[in-house]
Parts: sequence; structure tokens; C-alpha cells
Amino acid sequence: MIEPEEARVAPRKVLKVRSRVIMQNGPTLQGKTLDISISGICVMVEGPIPAGHLCMIIFDTLVKGIPKQVSATAKAVYSICGKDGFRTGFQFSQLTPANATVINGIVAS
Repeated sequence: MIEPEEARVAPRKVLKVRSRVIMQNGPTLQGKTLDISISGICVMVEGPIPAGHLCMIIFDTLVKGIPKQVSATAKAVYSICGKDGFRTGFQFSQLTPANATVINGIVAS
């Protein structure tokens, strides 16, 4: 098995903001982002998400002091149970140019 840390293909930046994970044909889970890159995001959520499941990840953040919202489709890669919930890694699929610009701004800051 590939460890989540080894599977990363782009530099990550710590990002701790509230998020929502809307599961395809399923519930919406509340979460908190842990880190982000242009290729994916790690979110601590209240329940497990099966690997391969498509979700919509939504969060608000500031980029250079300007409020921004990201709403992006992502595939769950792993979901590991911990004391504060399930640490879940997602791989983004087809980011919009606007979302890519926001994420690049976060990573560059």
C-alpha cells in the first residue's frame, strides 16, 4: 500500500478552515481542512468516505486578504480513523481556472 504522504505529487500548504464535503448521492459531512495542493486536499471529516467516492469539497478562505470560496469535485483516496474524526485525502478532478487560481494563491502564500 502506498502511504498517503508518498502519493503526493505537488507541494502542500497547511490550511485550517471549516469545510463541507458533499458526498455524491449521500450526506453532507462537516469538516476542517488540514492541507492543500493544486492536486488535492486533506480534510478531517466526521465520518468515513470510501476510496474512489466522488465528492464536492466546499470551503471559504482568504487569499491576499480577499475572501474566496472554492467548490471543487474530488475523489477520495484514503480515509483514516483518528481521535478527531476521519483524516481523508482527496484528489481534485478538473479544477476550474478560478479554483486553480485560488488554490495556487493559497499554496504560494
